[in-house]
Amino acid sequence: MNKFKKLATLCMALMLSVGLSVFAACNNSASSSEDVSSDVESVEVSSEAESEGEEEAEPTDCYKFIAVDEQGNPMANVGIQLCTADNSMCYMPVNTNSEGICYYGAETIEDFPGAGAYVVHIVPEIPGYTIDEIVTPTSYGEVTVVLKAVEA
Repeated sequence: MNKFKKLATLCMALMLSVGLSVFAACNNSASSSEDVSSDVESVEVSSEAESEGEEEAEPTDCYKFIAVDEQGNPMANVGIQLCTADNSMCYMPVNTNSEGICYYGAETIEDFPGAGAYVVHIVPEIPGYTIDEIVTPTSYGEVTVVLKAVEA
């Protein structure tokens, strides 16, 4: 037990010594009269008011999916997933935004091979809704996904 006390005392003394050294170093740099403002990079931040008139450019090499209900209302947070025709390979789903839009392509999905005939899935399935089978065109473009209410 005596060895343990000596070891514990030695460890505490070492930690205290290191702690005081760090505190002193921090205290010295904080009280230094040296101007540290030159070390800070200036970052320009635009306000929402300045950027309201500017629209964000749409991605180019991709599918643009628009998820709507049967009345044509946009549906947010719909997970669009593309799979090969035989469902042997599926890619990560992308959720639609508040306008029911999402983009799917090499710019948005890692390792996406490009345009082709893919089967569209909704992931996870949305209770109370279904979609007809949709196969994407072999070239990029706009695809509308209509979620139909399922009758109970």
